[in-house]
Amino acid sequence: MSARRAEFVARDEDGGKRLDKFVNERIADLGRHRAAELCAAGHVRIDGKRGKKSALVTVGATITVELGEPEFLAAEPRASARGSSRARRTS
Repeated sequence: MSARRAEFVARDEDGGKRLDKFVNERIADLGRHRAAELCAAGHVRIDGKRGKKSALVTVGATITVELGEPEFLAAEPRASARGSSRARRTS
């Protein structure tokens, strides 16, 4: 499997925004903290150059974000009532 990549071109309203805020606004459910982590890890580039989270986006810049491998959700086993650590009520 290949890494997921997102690419955006900064519009007029994006000019002057911090890079982590820009990435957070463009990728749904990412969160600003995760956007900052991606920047720190070198997974966010502005016109091909590594971008710091505090870098200011310029109009027309191409922002590329490497999101890594897709994560697969695995079902977690449910705790049985017998092995549950919950307190049981007694009447």
